[in-house]
Amino acid sequence: MAISPSDSASLAIQNERKARCFVAYPSSPADRAESIEQAIEEIRTGGVVDIDGWKSLGITGRLVIGAICDEIKRSEIFIGDVTGLNANVLFELGYAIAHKKRIWLLLNTHIERAKCKFRSIPIAHDRRVHAI
Repeated sequence: MAISPSDSASLAIQNERKARCFVAYPSSPADRAESIEQAIEEIRTGGVVDIDGWKSLGITGRLVIGAICDEIKRSEIFIGDVTGLNANVLFELGYAIAHKKRIWLLLNTHIERAKCKFRSIPIAHDRRVHAI
């Protein structure tokens, strides 16, 4: 049975290893967490990357931070919502930086207070940092 060029290309794409991403975000406010969880699911459905947030880790009977740190270590890309400057998310961001992960920050710029707080962080003045 011959394989067509389109089937061959499809097989090659399926065999490529997808980048692994971990998304850190606070559980509240609930509407923001829900929006991020929906985005994670949409991205996962696209099949371009393997992506998980902390809620999808299915943590039972174990400290959450240990499982999150393990997941950050396994991931190539760390995505963090810094809109509320949540202490847990900031810790996880620092952990990802220490492990030399690629960083992608999320910032809801429609929340003026969030923009002002973000600008007060020294890293926000680095031209290489772009929050979306």
